[in-house]
Amino acid sequence: APAAPPPALPPAPAPAPPAGSGVRVAPRGDEFVPEPASRQAGGTLTLRADPAPEVAVESVGPGGAPLLVLPGGVRIRNDAASTASYRVALPPTVRRVRVRIGGEERVYSHGMLGSGGKTVELRPGGE
Repeated sequence: APAAPPPALPPAPAPAPPAGSGVRVAPRGDEFVPEPASRQAGGTLTLRADPAPEVAVESVGPGGAPLLVLPGGVRIRNDAASTASYRVALPPTVRRVRVRIGGEERVYSHGMLGSGGKTVELRPGGE
């Protein structure tokens, strides 16, 4: 009897974007969730209003972690030693931002961003 063909390999996962990159994502509904995996040694997450129709998330400075687009948000795959900062530009259709860092969560309304945005410290004990 002929040998059975080898089993098909599952498709390879899409490669993560290189560190220091950014992503643009169409918002789902009126809420967006930027989600750093953990508190880190330094750096900030800055939320700002932007007239563009998409949410833009980008790392600032060296050592930016890979960004994983999720339904309704972006996970920042950082670690405790990281010091990179991140900027999140939010379109007017996003009325609420739910920032999740590890097990902590803070909610900001679009109106709280003001002209200068809202900066969240990523170091332990930061807001």
